[in-house]
Amino acid sequence: MPQNDAQAQYRSLIVTTCEWRAFDLDDPEAMADRVFARVDADAPRYLRRLYKAVNVVVLATYQDDAGKGRYWEHFAGLRSGPSYATASPEERLRMTFAGLPSRDVEVLRQAFWDTLTPDEMAEVNGGTAAQQTAKVDAALARFRAKLPDKTADPAEVVRGLKPGTHWR
Repeated sequence: MPQNDAQAQYRSLIVTTCEWRAFDLDDPEAMADRVFARVDADAPRYLRRLYKAVNVVVLATYQDDAGKGRYWEHFAGLRSGPSYATASPEERLRMTFAGLPSRDVEVLRQAFWDTLTPDEMAEVNGGTAAQQTAKVDAALARFRAKLPDKTADPAEVVRGLKPGTHWR
């Protein structure tokens, strides 16, 4: 696939992914440019390589910013933040989401923040599309069980927790 076609197909995905992983430490569009520069569009398993490149670029962004101390502002209050009992409803949802096993958080982010299809998730994570769908369903069930409002749609709750303004 030519580089321009690949960028056209995946640019909004990569911008979105860079944005929520790096908060506002850098322009997500500039980060996406650095991601695409790292990956050959003709390489096999292109989407998987893009996700690995996102990890490298986001890590470099945090490292570049480490001396400035700005990113700690995003984590201020995590340890000393409100208790569940005194937290706002949105804070409670965030705490519940953050309390899920990391594998659940990752598949829910991929499905509802990055809006990957099951086929794309299979390319990124390995396995089949059916296995990825089953993982998302199981993670949603575990999240639903922990939600304070059992009538809430857990998929909509996860979408609502996504930080940033970019969407695929």
